[in-house]
Amino acid sequence: MVTVSIIVPMYNVEKYIQRCIESVMMQSTAWAVIECIIVDDYSSDKSFELASNLIGSYDGEVQFRLIKNGQNCGVSVTRNRGIRHSTGEFILFLDADDQLKPECMSVLLNGHHAHPEADAIIGNVYENGRDQVQYNIAHPKYIDNGADARRWMLKEKKCFLWNKLFRREMLIDNQLFFMPGIIYEDILWTYQFYAKVSSIYILPNVTYVYEYNENSITKSLQKADLLVKSYTTICKEILANDYEKELFVEQHLFIFWALMNAVDVARRTTISRLSSKSLSQAKRKLMNKTLSHFRLLLALYFIIMYWPFYHITQWRLFRRYYLNISRGVEKIALLLNGLHFI
Repeated sequence: MVTVSIIVPMYNVEKYIQRCIESVMMQSTAWAVIECIIVDDYSSDKSFELASNLIGSYDGEVQFRLIKNGQNCGVSVTRNRGIRHSTGEFILFLDADDQLKPECMSVLLNGHHAHPEADAIIGNVYENGRDQVQYNIAHPKYIDNGADARRWMLKEKKCFLWNKLFRREMLIDNQLFFMPGIIYEDILWTYQFYAKVSSIYILPNVTYVYEYNENSITKSLQKADLLVKSYTTICKEILANDYEKELFVEQHLFIFWALMNAVDVARRTTISRLSSKSLSQAKRKLMNKTLSHFRLLLALYFIIMYWPFYHITQWRLFRRYYLNISRGVEKIALLLNGLHFI
């Protein structure tokens, strides 16, 4: 029986794919059976050829499968195909321009053995280029309550898929697949995943290296329209699917954070009328819902989504203290939380 299915969506990453695959080959298989499913999204460079040659010359214990889409379908469809072809007890997502640390599998599976009931085992990530890790924790952190796990995700805004062991059965049973046609699809997927979570286990060990790929679709302003469309679609979906009442503040600040990313993109470049309308609708939905629940402090803060107030966000003083301002708003809003449950 396969223990872990590593799913790698691949598209035009000839510069990185060899390093990525070799990092999978270096994983210890002493007490785990590992399969790696690489799904090529109709690459136009040498990615598929390089991957095929490398796997063809490999003589090891990791079970590789290389699948090719018949046309360019996008990363959501590509990941979904990987999930459907997987057979492991767990799924781990790996981006083709990133790499696993040699001890990744052993550390994450040891985490599973420590807390076999956890719905996700989360390793630490080193961000190459920024020279920092994602989680500044010195010791493992076990969150044994679903609401607390959701609160942690909303506050940390760590919506990345990779470097986590997910139970495959949980994903299949809950039909947790990626929405096609958008980017930053991991934000929505992560939100939907955490709606089902009962517990998570976070490890301080760095088991994954994230590379800043300047050619990534999410870094191209030429995709501004798609970025705005994606953010607004994600926010509308989240607004339609609430967490617990006690997470109202964290949830709506999370949505506000995503919408402000869309506002920032729209401010810096030209977007279509349709995308502009969609953004306006999402902002209105957030504001209306906030006001309908009498969250006046949050509503006052959310005004900076609108012209001319969003120009405040460009002030150097505001940007310097933005994080502190956001935390202050959250803290006061949470203190007032009890008033809304009476």
